[in-house]
Amino acid sequence: MPPQAVAPVVELDVESSSAPSARPRRHLWVATGVVGAVAGALVAGFLLGNGGTAGSGRTPASDARAGAASPSAVPEASTLRDGTETGAGTGDGTPTPNGTDGPEVQANSTVEPDYVFFPTHATSDCVLPDKKDTTGRTFSYEPDNAIDNREDTAWRCKRPSGQLSLNLGDAKRLTNVGLVPGYTKTDPDGTDWFYKNLTVTKARWTFFLNGQEVARYTEVIDEPGKAMAWIDLPSAVTADSATLDVVETGNPDAYFPYLAISSIGLANDSVV
Repeated sequence: MPPQAVAPVVELDVESSSAPSARPRRHLWVATGVVGAVAGALVAGFLLGNGGTAGSGRTPASDARAGAASPSAVPEASTLRDGTETGAGTGDGTPTPNGTDGPEVQANSTVEPDYVFFPTHATSDCVLPDKKDTTGRTFSYEPDNAIDNREDTAWRCKRPSGQLSLNLGDAKRLTNVGLVPGYTKTDPDGTDWFYKNLTVTKARWTFFLNGQEVARYTEVIDEPGKAMAWIDLPSAVTADSATLDVVETGNPDAYFPYLAISSIGLANDSVV
């Protein structure tokens, strides 16, 4: 009887969102064999995905975004680190050209503008699929989460760089802009998602009025924290839309190589 052909062994690395800082890995060994006298063996490969399945749609900002656990949503406890690139970029993985970011302005988390408001809508081509937290509840990470003024929601992108497009509605006069440079949600068991994700250390604000760029500044956040990091614009800007490009991130030891922004704020301190 001819010898049986034996397929190669494939190793898959699986991470746990609750792993300690050393991030130990457990290994899944998947082997396939072909039985028969056929000279050529067929080997079936299996691909283990990294994201969850998106939910049925966005709920209003006034409603809780945490729903019942869905078997179609992949928990982050079984997320693979898939070789996502790290470092600065323009949102599509290419480096940001020197001189295109606009003047750098240092962020200050102690600023408290008097008149704060939020964009009316946000979009992005980079959105992490729905995930379960440690309680089994499913959360979504669409761009509008960054403008709902809630601490337990966030826009998350499955890259270390990305862009948000912001609609301001009517033209607004801006003297300050700010962002919360991470995911500020904490689960009931104490899991702190701020330190498990990348944090924003540099972001480029570009402002538009009637489709024309009117100003560009880069916000520098040396020590990202859970408070809103504001910048004073060197000159007041009137705009009806803006883009926010995350060009550098911190927390390189984050367990998940995803950027996150929990909130974006706009202010006009000239309002009496």
